[in-house]
Amino acid sequence: WNSLPTSLNELWLEHNVIEGSIPDEAKRLTSLCYIDVSHNLFVGSVPSWLGEFDMLNSLYLSHNSLTDIGLIQSESLRVLDLSHNSLSGKMPRDFLHFLPSLEEINLSQNQLTGRIDFSVTTSLYSVNITDNQFTEVGIYSPSLCDKGKSKPSFGCDVVACPRGTFSPSGSAGCLGPCITCEDSHFYGQSTCLSKEYLVGDVDRDGVLSQRE
Repeated sequence: WNSLPTSLNELWLEHNVIEGSIPDEAKRLTSLCYIDVSHNLFVGSVPSWLGEFDMLNSLYLSHNSLTDIGLIQSESLRVLDLSHNSLSGKMPRDFLHFLPSLEEINLSQNQLTGRIDFSVTTSLYSVNITDNQFTEVGIYSPSLCDKGKSKPSFGCDVVACPRGTFSPSGSAGCLGPCITCEDSHFYGQSTCLSKEYLVGDVDRDGVLSQRE
């Protein structure tokens, strides 16, 4: 990390076997605007010092073993992918408040709990919180919800299926609406132990038609 030039704009280290925590030595690379270190073996916290990178707009940390989501304060970050980690515990209350330019966020396949609030930002247009343990979702930004453009309209279920429902994708969309599920206790669930479901069966008749 110390050998990397401080003028570096993009860092591509995905699909390696890099172990340990994200090193503090990378803190000196303040010219980075794009970071992809997904599909590695990183552990520990998402470093808060990433917020000091004034030009950083895309950060991909998916498919690692990170356990602490941390708190990044960045006015430039637009894309954040933290999916498929081991993040747990409650979301920091001001997490999205400190990312005012964020347009896309993927938190799927973690163990985050409690409440997540999308009302603090108006720039978001793509959210994935599938398969976490969120029990409460704050008011959605209007830009996130289906405003009747699709037929049928799924409203805010296009962001995440509410508690008591599920969808194989965790949200309503091309696979149809969210389906009632008695054992679905969290938002954005993609499975239902009490109900059999055939993937792609949009009309839920138990048969995959040629049209589907």
